[in-house]
Amino acid sequence: MGFYRIALLCCSFLAPFIVSGEYVPVFLLDSTESTSTGAGVPALSKLSGDVFREQLLRLIDKSEGSRPPVILVFAEESLSVEDFSWANIGDYGLYPRLVNITKSSNSVFLPAVHQPLRALEGLVESGFKWKKYTPTQFLMTIATGGDKLIPKITQDTKGVVVYVDMEDANPSEDRPDMLRRHDTFIVDAFEKLKNDRDVVVIYTANHSSWYDTESEDVESSSFDSENDEYVREIRSSSRHLLAEPNLKAENKTYAFYNANNTIIVYSKSHPVYYNKSGADPIKLDEIIDIPLISNPPKDPLKQSMHIKFKTSQGRLILRFYFEQSKWKYWNLTSVVSEFGGNLEPNYTLIPSKHIEAPVGFSYHCSQTIDFVGPDGIRVSFDGLQLQSFLKGDKVAFGDGYDCVYFFTAAIWSGLFVTFLLGLILTWGLSMIMSIRTMDRFDDPKGKTITIGAAE
Repeated sequence: MGFYRIALLCCSFLAPFIVSGEYVPVFLLDSTESTSTGAGVPALSKLSGDVFREQLLRLIDKSEGSRPPVILVFAEESLSVEDFSWANIGDYGLYPRLVNITKSSNSVFLPAVHQPLRALEGLVESGFKWKKYTPTQFLMTIATGGDKLIPKITQDTKGVVVYVDMEDANPSEDRPDMLRRHDTFIVDAFEKLKNDRDVVVIYTANHSSWYDTESEDVESSSFDSENDEYVREIRSSSRHLLAEPNLKAENKTYAFYNANNTIIVYSKSHPVYYNKSGADPIKLDEIIDIPLISNPPKDPLKQSMHIKFKTSQGRLILRFYFEQSKWKYWNLTSVVSEFGGNLEPNYTLIPSKHIEAPVGFSYHCSQTIDFVGPDGIRVSFDGLQLQSFLKGDKVAFGDGYDCVYFFTAAIWSGLFVTFLLGLILTWGLSMIMSIRTMDRFDDPKGKTITIGAAE
């Protein structure tokens, strides 16, 4: 409970500062027992990357082990202070095992560190070896022995940094379940390796969950230990994207097609092709080529993308045709399918929903969209998002123009019923207010009251 209170206090103090820049929370865990990890570290202030690296080096210099210490870096895609402070009604948070292990090991929580992963990459210049793993590779390596996890070291090696990229979300789990699974993963790795050598665990992220840029690119870098060089990439961190094009190739259940950074198409699962009515569906998960072809004669208001698939029944080509109107809207006019070579006829497939969006925006639909043709031929996309007429080298979707409009039939029905009930209530109140009570009464000893017709 005390852990949650500290994190919540940090959240209340630093929320406005964290939003304004790329500051990421860092949880640091140390296996040594002779030092205090948090000594000299200001817990309620923003920390620069250089200061964070100096504090880490100072901690490692106090290591009394005979073997070089190991720094285990577990990096999420995004984290916020709220992730550490959140708890449900039963006071069950996202990191129960990390909270429990802090009672027996030195730990510190830093709510705002400026680009901590880039600061850690600077350890290479200080004599540290760098090795990167996926969660699956990391588990397989430590299962065969902790020594195989460590790259070859020399006498000049000051320590080893083992970087584990935690981008392994499962489609069937939500974020709290994923973070609890990572909590177990991190603590198990720490418990397994701390008996052999000094281990420092750093749990952080590439970006803050609150960091938002409308059009800014974020340059991230990683160290390739095999080639001994930095690999830098430009990636978009805009949170309004409904689909992130920079996805990993591992566990590839989605489909992403890019035609020369001009047309991009995303589907949360591989599209399915139905050749004839009643025929078995064909999963399109093997791509041959994705050329971008301008319609002759070259027209800047027309584009087409041809995706060539390899299937068990032959080659399939889907040709997407886009047009841009003079009102600066682009739309997908049709999809033409060619199956089995030139001997088979081509079929024009019409989408079940009108696909259109302003230039600079992407079209998104979480529902299944079918491109339907004659004789029961159709192609189904689940969770489709696409955009054409992109400019520049930035491969990222614009703001989503959703297929479900803001004023749906249910909303219109609710508004109509509310208006009707309000009208009835107004009429009833006006009727009640129009009732006039008697204001004069007959006096039996006086003159008889005479009331005119107007009254």
